[in-house]
Amino acid sequence: MTELAKRGGHRLRGLQEGVKLAVLVKEEAIMQASHQLAEDRYESLREYARNIALESMPNYMSNSRGQPIDIGKSVQLRSIDIQSKAKAKQWETSPYRRVDWSWPGGASEYAWRHPKRFEVAIWYRNLFLCGLGLGRPTWSGNKLRLDFLEASPKTTPLTGLVSLIAVGAAEAYADAIGAVQLRIMSPINSKVKDHYLNSLNGYSYNARGNYCYRDLA
Repeated sequence: MTELAKRGGHRLRGLQEGVKLAVLVKEEAIMQASHQLAEDRYESLREYARNIALESMPNYMSNSRGQPIDIGKSVQLRSIDIQSKAKAKQWETSPYRRVDWSWPGGASEYAWRHPKRFEVAIWYRNLFLCGLGLGRPTWSGNKLRLDFLEASPKTTPLTGLVSLIAVGAAEAYADAIGAVQLRIMSPINSKVKDHYLNSLNGYSYNARGNYCYRDLA
């Protein structure tokens, strides 16, 4: 093969590689745009569900100390935003915490993988982060699974109410996306499982799948 032919072959391969790279970049851009569209659409549904849940709660609910909490004035349901992650980071040093999952990193990775997810950060008067919840629809889309639910390891004004509030918001989101069942996955121990069954209305336990569930329709 002549030197000229070799150079021509190199240029052709370079052109082909350039075309492949351009196609990959375009495909990545399309995927990111599609992901952002889904993210925006479902964030609107999440915000709607959080608002509906808050409006549907009783005006007053009693915390674990028996203190009445003015729900409308004192409770905010938000996304797991930067401020929520920063507060949750402080939980990691608490000796009273029963799990070792990192909310700041874990929630961000979960959010990227599941744009249709449910999420809620439960705040008291925008001062105390009291609880976090994170879940996603099942692959069939007709059930919503709550994969992570955690109350602050420190006592807050909403201690004893976090699961009620988070599950109420999750049920509202399930309704918004057309899911007919909510599953609270993998209770950390039998005490927590019994708390769900005794304090939440209409929930049963599936031992095989290790989740508490309620049919919503």
